[in-house]
Amino acid sequence: MTLERLIEEAHKLARPSVNLEPFGEDSQFAAVWGGKGIVGSEKRKRNHRHWISVDCRFLPPGFDGLTGVFSVYLSLGMDDWEESVVEWESDASLNRSSLNGGTPLFAQEALSLPNIDITLQLSSPDIQRWLVGRNWQPYWGFGDLPLEDQKLIFPFDDYLHERALAWKSDDDRSTYAALAGWQTGWAESTWDEYENKGMKLVLWTFKDSEPWIEVWWDGGQLHSVTRIT
Repeated sequence: MTLERLIEEAHKLARPSVNLEPFGEDSQFAAVWGGKGIVGSEKRKRNHRHWISVDCRFLPPGFDGLTGVFSVYLSLGMDDWEESVVEWESDASLNRSSLNGGTPLFAQEALSLPNIDITLQLSSPDIQRWLVGRNWQPYWGFGDLPLEDQKLIFPFDDYLHERALAWKSDDDRSTYAALAGWQTGWAESTWDEYENKGMKLVLWTFKDSEPWIEVWWDGGQLHSVTRIT
């Protein structure tokens, strides 16, 4: 097995994504960060902090039925990020007059690479055979591989980590959030917790983390998840 083969596998598993950044063409105006919020009642806007609003037209293919605009809010309690909620209006639209004091974000097409655990668990038969030949199962965690194989695996993990927007500081990235793509696992849940329920990742925010906010689509409703470490 080689590092190049593992990198190739990760790129085979890559998913289309859309990065939301504070620069771009007007035709790619796709979201608003901060400000007073777009979708939701006036009570919601008063009692919660607006995090981001997104125009669903800019989602990659695969989100049939998800139209209009959704807004994510954080509760204004002792911890601003204590709870997140998502409001969705299927017939709403986003335009420059919607800024309400927020920062406009623009869509940039991208590819989302899986993390190392996803890559190994979903890998092609040749990689699976290599893993079995090392007396190792993908769900064990890559750190349990024999020492001689870690010399290969850890550079591969470094390659993926360097390209993972979630783990960069705000000073090292221009992307505020991403639409669709891969999520990573967390201490309290695995990467496929929601995918196993038939849900799709719609949004993952990076700016001003913690918290990281995820929005998931179950085919009929949106659900928000607040992540902290």
